[in-house]
Amino acid sequence: MIQIVMPQFGETIEEEITITRWIKSIGDSVQPGEVLLEVETDKATLSVEAADEGTLTRIVRDAGEVVRPGTVIGYLDK
Repeated sequence: MIQIVMPQFGETIEEEITITRWIKSIGDSVQPGEVLLEVETDKATLSVEAADEGTLTRIVRDAGEVVRPGTVIGYLDK
């Protein structure tokens, strides 16, 4: 399994990030560069893209949850 980790958006963003919605659903195929979910910081709404290819098999942080950069938010399976 491949971990999907909340990225850090820039050098200064250390604050918590709110997941606003998952674009991909469990069972969806994912290619590198595809948007997985949208998140919101206190300054902007941003997209999180897939770094790897695979199938989204598990979402561990749902829409509305607040996480910090580096937190595992889901898993892909090859």
